[in-house]
Amino acid sequence: MTEGGMGTYLGLPENMSGSKKRIFTFIHDRLSKRINSWSAKLLSKGGKEVMIKSVAQALPKYVMSCFLLPQETVKKLQGAISRFWWSTKQNNKGLHWIAWDKICLPMEEGGLGFRDLKNFNLALLAKQLWRIFHYPSSLLARILKGRYFLNSNPLDVVKASSPSYGWKSMLAARNLLISGLRKAIGLGGNTVVWRDPWLPTNPPRPPNSNGGIQDPYLLVYHLIDQETKPWKEETFRQLFTEDDVRWIQGIKPSRLPQADRLVWAYTKTGAYTVKSGYEHATRRSNAEKPAYVLEPSIISLKQEAWKTRTTKKLKQFIWQCLTGCIAARDRLVDRHCGSDRSCPRCGDEDETVNHLLFECPEAVKVWTLSDIPIIPGVFPSKAIFCNFDHLIWRAQENGTQDQTLLKYPWILWFIWKARNEKVFDNTDVEPLSTLQSAMSESISWLNAQSPATIKEQTEPLPLLPRSDETESCLPRCQVDASWGINSSNSGGGFVLDGGFRLPQIFTIYKPN
Repeated sequence: MTEGGMGTYLGLPENMSGSKKRIFTFIHDRLSKRINSWSAKLLSKGGKEVMIKSVAQALPKYVMSCFLLPQETVKKLQGAISRFWWSTKQNNKGLHWIAWDKICLPMEEGGLGFRDLKNFNLALLAKQLWRIFHYPSSLLARILKGRYFLNSNPLDVVKASSPSYGWKSMLAARNLLISGLRKAIGLGGNTVVWRDPWLPTNPPRPPNSNGGIQDPYLLVYHLIDQETKPWKEETFRQLFTEDDVRWIQGIKPSRLPQADRLVWAYTKTGAYTVKSGYEHATRRSNAEKPAYVLEPSIISLKQEAWKTRTTKKLKQFIWQCLTGCIAARDRLVDRHCGSDRSCPRCGDEDETVNHLLFECPEAVKVWTLSDIPIIPGVFPSKAIFCNFDHLIWRAQENGTQDQTLLKYPWILWFIWKARNEKVFDNTDVEPLSTLQSAMSESISWLNAQSPATIKEQTEPLPLLPRSDETESCLPRCQVDASWGINSSNSGGGFVLDGGFRLPQIFTIYKPN
């Protein structure tokens, strides 16, 4: 006979008593085993990015959706992923060029979009809490209600004696969920004006008083004309600030007899999603960190790196150039790796990233031979951001053809390769040979991406059967709507085709 409760069920340990660090060791072991099976030498940065996002960071997802991982476990998991990202050989630590939290920033903010596992853990647990709140008749919700919140709801602060680790894990995500909830106004009868977050701001909040006397028990119901359903504007103009009055005017009270309800403020449907929860958790954690200065132009350049029409490997290389994650001698000395800052190709006293790609005489010869015009004092420049700004935007404005500029990522890459051949093999690569290799690779890739080539490689889609004449005579209504993310404007329209000589078109625009 063996005692139960010491094994696993669906990959999770049955017994959660004792040290949580010891219990969750199996996640780190499993992740390390998976990462060590990948060849860091054969994978490019683009390949590593795919493996990390699709496999490494998804491996502990199920466990994190049930339990809050200890901080030490999270650090070990992120450390294993970070070592794989920066490594150049199997089981090699590599040089970490930039802080991991900056890499985890979204791509539109200059990062690589890797997940911060702590915030992702909270976002997954908040999803469980959302389900319990919105589906109270589910088996799990009924069990937890009988045990922990018999006379309240899971969003209220409740105390329990000897709570399970699963329940404590959900409570850890409660602040994240509550901070993104907003009251959607129905009749307004269960929304307290000065206490509940019902304004569609970011984050949701109650309105601010204009300094008058406040009734602490005032309900939104009292601000609505119950016969015609518009707001009593004279009433709330006496109570709220002018900015909040505009927010309230953008809210349309329901004409149906439905109660107010809590919705998630960061999705169009009002339903919580792990993606929106993670983004909200990231914003909250970034707001708590000390601010560091990033020029807006640098962020926009990093954004454009991902839009460049080239391979994923070269997009990563452009991002590395902009962030300084290149093993130029100047950068290596700053990281206490060697003491010689001089350029191995021309002997200049400082080999910076900008020097080896744009200012070194060997690199300048390559750019001179290319079709991208050299403009004295403009390109090449002494600032790497000015050079990339020229290649991404200014050169086209100055008349350089788009097809010519498409090849600059390959030119950068082969200049970098020629420099490395000098460093590691003491081989001098002629500038013309560097340019020819770049042109050959770029033309091959661009030709492979042309619509004609793709069309030849794909089978034609089967034609859908045409509807008969009877169906074509039936009335049809096509609708669409949209709203501005950074404004409170919205609009919609529909086209009614009911056998009329001309289709009937209707549109509506709602400012604020």
